[in-house]
Amino acid sequence: LDDDTVYYALAFDLGADGKSSGKVTILEFRTPKAVPSDNRISFEVTSGGVVKVNTTNDDPYIFDVWDIESWNEIGDAEALARKYVSYMKGFDGALDIYTHRGSYQEDYTQWLTPGKNVAFAFGYKDGITTDVFFFIFDWKTE
Repeated sequence: LDDDTVYYALAFDLGADGKSSGKVTILEFRTPKAVPSDNRISFEVTSGGVVKVNTTNDDPYIFDVWDIESWNEIGDAEALARKYVSYMKGFDGALDIYTHRGSYQEDYTQWLTPGKNVAFAFGYKDGITTDVFFFIFDWKTE
């Protein structure tokens, strides 16, 4: 479920014979708002294609790297974060794979597109907890 969102739970009776009396109970509820984080995230990219993420604390964050064209299709960093989370929730465990704590680095050589790429990260714990931090960089194959 998304944070700070109204949802409705529905319940109805169902007998062993598969029949219902038709009585339906509806409960409206709102999920809590994600607690903001003061984590600040920055990036470094080595000439070897290693992307380093530097953080100011150990709060969890989501990190990925995209080519500039994919980044530009979304157009807005905050919209990207929302769409990214929504999309990844559709794959069991995918958010966990991209969620990190503290400084982190990964070799992206095999995934980088020649030309401009974007490293991005945003705080995430039961919802988006920071602004989106991003770094646009040029990648040249050797």
